[in-house]
Amino acid sequence: MTLYRPAILLHGALAAAAFIITLASSARGDHVPPPEPPAQRPPAAVYGSDALAHAEAVYRTMRYAQAEDALRCAGFANVGPTRGLPLLVAGKDYEVVPHPAVRHAAEVDLQSHGSSGAGLCAYLQQPAVRNWYRERFAL
Repeated sequence: MTLYRPAILLHGALAAAAFIITLASSARGDHVPPPEPPAQRPPAAVYGSDALAHAEAVYRTMRYAQAEDALRCAGFANVGPTRGLPLLVAGKDYEVVPHPAVRHAAEVDLQSHGSSGAGLCAYLQQPAVRNWYRERFAL
């Protein structure tokens, strides 16, 4: 047993020295500070209410809203417009994009089959026209 005693004493002394060094260094403040939080990205710019109102007004003046109402009157659902993200994109205006069926109804059928939404609705309720819209635009 005497052979192992110096090794045990040496090991204990080294462990005690390591503990004291660790304790002393933490008391001095040599520890590493916590990392800085990542830099926050500035919030994305959003289109102003003027740009959004302008895009909606343009949509209405192109008679898309009237054609959209006529298509809904004729029993077609999910013909609403696609609105872009309200996030500001450099060099690009906010736009409201009509459904393809609404665009066709406003640009072609509304001109030739009555200038009112009621006339267009009556035209769209005809079975042949309903089937054509259903097949052409997958409604």
